[in-house]
Amino acid sequence: MEGIDFSKEDIKDFKNWLNLNWEGVTWYGKFEGEFNTFWDATFAADIKLNEIVRRIDYIKSLIKSGPLTAWFDWLKHKCVCYTFIFKSISILDLSRFSGIDEDEIGLLLRDAFVDILPQHEDYLNEKFHIGTIISENIYLNMDEIKEDLNLGDYFRGSSSDEIMVSLEVTLYEEWNKIIRHIENEFREDSPDLKKYKRKLNARKQFRVVQDFVILSIIGVLLISGVKFINKYYEKHLSDKISIFEPDFLWLDKTLTFKERTELASESTEDIKKLEDIENAESLGFGDAPIEEERYETESEVSVTSWDELPRDLEASGFEQSEYEEVKKGGIRDSSYGNRKVYRVMVKSIDPDAATVKLKNLLEEYHVGQVDNVKPGTNVPGGVYYNLYVPIENMREFLAEVEYVDDSMVFESRTRWRNPPGKNRVFIWLKKI
Repeated sequence: MEGIDFSKEDIKDFKNWLNLNWEGVTWYGKFEGEFNTFWDATFAADIKLNEIVRRIDYIKSLIKSGPLTAWFDWLKHKCVCYTFIFKSISILDLSRFSGIDEDEIGLLLRDAFVDILPQHEDYLNEKFHIGTIISENIYLNMDEIKEDLNLGDYFRGSSSDEIMVSLEVTLYEEWNKIIRHIENEFREDSPDLKKYKRKLNARKQFRVVQDFVILSIIGVLLISGVKFINKYYEKHLSDKISIFEPDFLWLDKTLTFKERTELASESTEDIKKLEDIENAESLGFGDAPIEEERYETESEVSVTSWDELPRDLEASGFEQSEYEEVKKGGIRDSSYGNRKVYRVMVKSIDPDAATVKLKNLLEEYHVGQVDNVKPGTNVPGGVYYNLYVPIENMREFLAEVEYVDDSMVFESRTRWRNPPGKNRVFIWLKKI
């Protein structure tokens, strides 16, 4: 089968089947001639269904009036329904010979049959639903519906109360424009009609290419978006995760240390306050140290790199520090012995959270208190810690403290001698 033919009798039956309100469409017979001219030119004898569809689409391209365009859509849909009912073909064949998609044909047939058979709406919804090209419903034909619903042969085309049946199409100004074009253009040898057919085919091909390009662009955008999100999330995780290597910090040349910040400019005042706290007998930190003759002032130097700490803290009393090598020209003052201590200034906007972290570090590295000074004592301006840290844990402990919050480590000398195997560390947690 190359197509669905409409004979002269078929055209006449289709016109009667539409049940048009003749007085409405011809304005009480005044424009009967104009309407017959349109009908005879559009629905010529021995015409095929696809040609009828193309001619109606061509007429629609000539007009701009909304109601008139809707009437021609209605006329094309009725022609498709008539073909399905009286030509006994499947939805698949009807789509092939009309050029209309299967799902669109299923939808318009469903609407038409629900108007005729509203009592079988559920059945019709199921049968005319075509979700994909592989749906079994594309093989549905009228004989199967008649058998399932036990129907007769008569089906009305339109009811008298439909608007399109009585629409005064001949009264529109564009109707004369339609008549002027179709008499000459609806001939098989008409160059305009051939040009329209070529344009219609080219439009379909262009639509396929356009859909492919749009899908390709969307796919590229989705892939690019996923790659960008993955890189962003990877960077976010790398910023949040840090690896602590306590035993080989001095061998890793890629590590960097905090630069001096404004905390360094305030170090003199903060250290003085911390020393006042250490020497304050009223706070209950033990007996005040006995004044002894001192040969020079205590040394103060901020520790900006872990390389400034001696690698073997057990030999710290004999090894020269960065301070002694650079600041004092390599001359070591042995009058103090192993009296090196470290003061850590920590500034935090959330002292409570920082206190919890420090408490965990004290337990982890077996840090003890000095005399009767309880670690974490509240003093004016912050929280005070006076600690003895095992020498083997010294480097790791100071490294962990530095990451509690904004902090700086200072190396000092004091009049107290450290007990064997331990170093003294003062921590002042200051609230910003």
